Amino acid sequence: MYDAVVIGGGPTGVELAGELAEFVHYTLVPTYCAGKCAEPRVVLLERGERLLCSLDPRLGRAAGAALAAQGVEVRVGV
Repeated sequence: MYDAVVIGGGPTGVELAGELAEFVHYTLVPTYCAGKCAEPRVVLLERGERLLCSLDPRLGRAAGAALAAQGVEVRVGV
């Protein structure tokens, strides 16, 4: 199984990472893997210091927490 990497922690990148995580965990793995393969990862990379830098910092923190709860690996400052 493959990993998915989303580059950019703006509104589009955050939305895409969340949708990919939902697809992977609720559709792809149960339908095609059923315990036979390693679970794919979704990684979100952001060059800046936080997600959603054009918005209020609280929204960036909330988005990061929501993505982490969905199993998205969030990396900022890379």
